[in-house]
Amino acid sequence: MAISTNDQDKLTGTFSGLSLGYYLVDSNVGALCGLTTTNPDASINAKNGVPTVDKQVQEDSTEQWGTNNSADIGQTVNFRVTINVHAGAENYVLHDKMSDGLTFDANSVYATLNNEAVDAEDFSVVVPGTCANEEGCTFEVKFSKAFCDKLETNDKLIVHYSAMLNRNAVVNGDGNPNEAWLEFGEDHTTTHDTTNTKTYGFDIVKTDSQNKLLDGAEFRIYDAANGGNEVGVVLMDDGVTYRRARADEQADGLNVPIVVENGMIRVVGFDNGVYFLEETVAPEGYNKLTARQKFTIADGNLDAVFNNDIFSTGSGVHVVNKTGSMLPETGGTGTVIAIAIGLTAVLAAGVVLVTRKRVSKLEG
Repeated sequence: MAISTNDQDKLTGTFSGLSLGYYLVDSNVGALCGLTTTNPDASINAKNGVPTVDKQVQEDSTEQWGTNNSADIGQTVNFRVTINVHAGAENYVLHDKMSDGLTFDANSVYATLNNEAVDAEDFSVVVPGTCANEEGCTFEVKFSKAFCDKLETNDKLIVHYSAMLNRNAVVNGDGNPNEAWLEFGEDHTTTHDTTNTKTYGFDIVKTDSQNKLLDGAEFRIYDAANGGNEVGVVLMDDGVTYRRARADEQADGLNVPIVVENGMIRVVGFDNGVYFLEETVAPEGYNKLTARQKFTIADGNLDAVFNNDIFSTGSGVHVVNKTGSMLPETGGTGTVIAIAIGLTAVLAAGVVLVTRKRVSKLEG
């Protein structure tokens, strides 16, 4: 007996022998064919095809699905895996492996088949799972035999779930990958498909007008040039880095001001976006900024650069303080007060001048 395969997953065999019936089953794809001596040459067509998986992550700013996204630390990230079904589906188990920067939400899992919700009794979520080929995974979604028996070629089985980007997240660099694969049949697996979630950091650099580093400034971050919402931060365990606060940390009042030491401080865990830095305390002897300073994160860190211990302008978030008298900000309350005082002085001077002229005429 000789067996061969071709690109169409078709098995061919040539048989000769006794007048007996034979059945050949391929455990990989479930092919089946009956043979007798009256038909010694037979083609065996694959009963089952090989399923595939397509892993995607949602970008919150656009609500679009793709292979990459960016997020804040503490933010919920949505994932989905599309399983492209082939006939003869058997023992479907979806495996998912998250990096340390992602915390899986076991209560978030649900599935759809051709856009219709899959009943909860048709699948189970196992945390942690024991994955094929001894590869560790974060969780498994196991589909029941009865459910798999009903699947047909070209069905779209989609598994949805979410995770929180946590404080162990890698900042920029290689990001925070999440991979998924499907186990099917008798210990067979599809290729792995991976998404990547990134978060970013920035350096706040405080200098005088000569780029000399200054200590003692304090800042808070907002999402608008005026008013808006504060974007809270907390001090990390290393005592020198701040990270974006989770929603529960902000609600509990755990966010703190950013205190600049040695002229520079690191802040991490921010999504792409436009932010505004407000100086709440200026270095001793220097004037506090009168307006919030805008900065933008766009698919990368804002890292400070120094050349021979001199700060290179244009890198990081550079905040300059100046000494001397601080003039009122144009259009601000100080301007109104100054104008009012000036008008009062002018009017007073005019009254005095007119009075003197009248007195002079009377005396003449």
